[in-house]
Amino acid sequence: MHKVDRMWLAARAASVTVIGMTALPALSLPALAQSTAEAPAVVQSITQCREIANEADRFACYDRVAGAIGKGEAAVNQAAKPPTPEARREVERREFGKPATPPPLARPAQVPAKRAEAQKPADTRVKQIVAKLEHISRIPDGRLLIVTANDGAWVQTDHEKFQNLPRRGAEIMIRQGAMGNFLCDLDRWHAARCKRLD
Repeated sequence: MHKVDRMWLAARAASVTVIGMTALPALSLPALAQSTAEAPAVVQSITQCREIANEADRFACYDRVAGAIGKGEAAVNQAAKPPTPEARREVERREFGKPATPPPLARPAQVPAKRAEAQKPADTRVKQIVAKLEHISRIPDGRLLIVTANDGAWVQTDHEKFQNLPRRGAEIMIRQGAMGNFLCDLDRWHAARCKRLD
């Protein structure tokens, strides 16, 4: 760790302690003792987060550590550990089809060439899901409303008419199409363009 980084972390920890001391009348003594006892763990966890090459994963680590402050040293130490691939995959499945929040506009950082190559992870995003059909019906303008068992609600965006609709409990595939569109495969031969409502 560089000397400047150590100085910054020490100054940051001191400022947190000073801020905590100004709010002393509102805190109970056990809570204050817990926050000062976990201060070394916070600094260590932030240092671990700083070592993560991927920017999104690094920021997520910082958020987890900040959320664990005040919950004890074990929680802070656990927050610095990256989520398992299975946990990350489950979150991606749950969030599939929801509009992504655009990243904040920022000036691009100058990254050395070797580090830039190391930051490019393989594309492991979820591109399709298979879900059980909970409900399907037509809305007043004739388009389909599709509700899946994992509480995903989708509405048809094109106006193609389908004669035979799948029944409740049937498995349908929802896959990502071109330019942010999604396709709901209702059966082997028919797909409807759709978007997620929730």
